[in-house]
Amino acid sequence: MKVAVDGRLTSADDATCRAGAKVDLVSTTPVTKTTATGVTSWPLTKSECAALAAKLLEKGAIRINGSSVDQPDQITSACSKSSNSVTLTR
Repeated sequence: MKVAVDGRLTSADDATCRAGAKVDLVSTTPVTKTTATGVTSWPLTKSECAALAAKLLEKGAIRINGSSVDQPDQITSACSKSSNSVTLTR
C-alpha cells in the first residue's frame, strides 16, 4: 500500500498533509479489468508498463494511457507517467 496525497503517490513517511488535502491509501498491485472493447491492466510503473506493453504489442493493437501504440519505439514515451494503464484492444 502507498499513500496518495491530492492524487499523487508518495511514501507514507514522505507525506505532509495540509488542511483540505485529499489522502487515500492506494494498492500498487496491478489489477485487470475486462470490457467489451479490451482488457486493461493498471496501475503500472514505468518499467511494468513497458514490459507488459512489449509483450501485448506482439499479440495485437494496444493503448497506453488511452493513446494508441502500434510500434515498439513508441512504448517508452507512452509509459511516461508514474502510474500507467495498458489495454489490449479487441
